Amino acid sequence: MLQIIKPGTRIDFIGWRRKGFFLSGTLVGVSLFSVLILGGPPMGVDFRGGTEMQIAFEEAVEISRLRNVLVATDIAGVTVQKFGETGAHEYLVRFPEIGEEMSALTLDRLAEEFGKGKFELRREEAVGPRVGKELRNKGIYATLIALLGILIYIGWRFELRYGAGAIAALIHDLIIAYGAITICRFELSLTSLAALLTVAGYSVNDSIVVFDRIRENLRKMSRQKFEEVINASINENLSRTVITSGTTFLVVLAIFLYGGPVLRDFAFVLMVGVLVGTYSSVFIASPLLLIWRRKFGKKKK
Repeated sequence: MLQIIKPGTRIDFIGWRRKGFFLSGTLVGVSLFSVLILGGPPMGVDFRGGTEMQIAFEEAVEISRLRNVLVATDIAGVTVQKFGETGAHEYLVRFPEIGEEMSALTLDRLAEEFGKGKFELRREEAVGPRVGKELRNKGIYATLIALLGILIYIGWRFELRYGAGAIAALIHDLIIAYGAITICRFELSLTSLAALLTVAGYSVNDSIVVFDRIRENLRKMSRQKFEEVINASINENLSRTVITSGTTFLVVLAIFLYGGPVLRDFAFVLMVGVLVGTYSSVFIASPLLLIWRRKFGKKKK
C-alpha cells in the first residue's frame, strides 16, 4: 500500500486538542452568526417555489436592461443574475409566478426587445409553492432520520462514548458546511441538501475508521495511557487519511471548476465537507473520547 506518511510517525494530535477546539469553536460561531445575520443560504426554486429560467444570449446584456424588460411584463418579484462562465453571456431569471402562459409571455417579451434568435432558453424549472414547502419539510425529515440512523448504528457497532464523539463531529461538520454556503451565498436546493447528507456519511466514515483502530490498539497497548493509544491510532491511519481525503478533494475540486454551474453548489458543499470531515475525525471525535473517559470511564493506573 502507498505510504505518504512514513511508518512510525508520532505526531501529538491529542496535545493540540485545545487549539483544535478553539479553531472549531471559531468556525462554528462564525457559521451560526452568518446564519443568524443572513438568514441562511438563498433557497433554490426546489424549496421556495416559482420558476427559474437559464437564458443564454449571443452578446453581453446589461442586467439592469434585462430586469427592466421582465418587470415590464408585470412579473412580480423577478430577480436576474449573471450565470455561467465568463464570456458565456448566460443569465438566471427567477420569479414566483409559474405556468406556461407566464413563461411564453417572458420569452415573447425578450424576443421583442433583443430579437428572435438572439438568445436561447437553456433550462426552465417550475415548482409550486406547496410542492416547494413539501420538499423542504421532507428534506429536513430526511436529514434528521439519517442522523438518528447514524447514531443508532454507531451505538450498536461500538459504544455510547464512540457514538457521542462521532455525532458531535458530524454536527460540527454540518454546521460549518451550512455556514459556508450561507456566507458564499450558494443556493440550498435538493442537490446541495444531498451534498450535506453525503458530508454526513463521509464524516462518520472517517471517524469510524479511526475508532476501529483505537479499539484494536486498546487491546494491544493495554498498559499505555489512553491518550497515547489515541495518538498511535491516528498516526497509524494518517497515510490512509491523507490519500483518501486528498484524492476525494481533487475529484470534487475538478467538478467545482469544470462541472458547470449546475454542479457547482453540490461540489462546493462536498469540498468543505471533505476538509472539515477529515479535520473533525482527528481533532474533535478522537479528543472527545479522551474527555468522556476522564469524566465517566475508569482511569488507568
